[in-house]
Amino acid sequence: MSENLAEHANRCGWGEKTERWPLFEIDADGDVFCTHDGKPVTDSRQILAEEFYLMEVEWGGPGLIHDEEAEEFRIPGRGACPFTRAREHPKADGTGTDGN
Repeated sequence: MSENLAEHANRCGWGEKTERWPLFEIDADGDVFCTHDGKPVTDSRQILAEEFYLMEVEWGGPGLIHDEEAEEFRIPGRGACPFTRAREHPKADGTGTDGN
């Protein structure tokens, strides 16, 4: 499924706004990777998350703190993690990951 969504994203020009087109590479086995760092895409939800994450990195949003090493954004003073590139979902308290 990720392969089809990645092909669609590339065909539709996702990533052009952030000058990272194509966003995804698909190998002969159908495995999907992010083109800018080779990170594997193992879940179809990561296709859209990658586009949104890179848009926020490029444009920045008021009120969010970017942690480049952790590849996530946090809300100042609350520590909540509104979105991240990680395949795991942040814990409810905004720390670490819950492994799902």
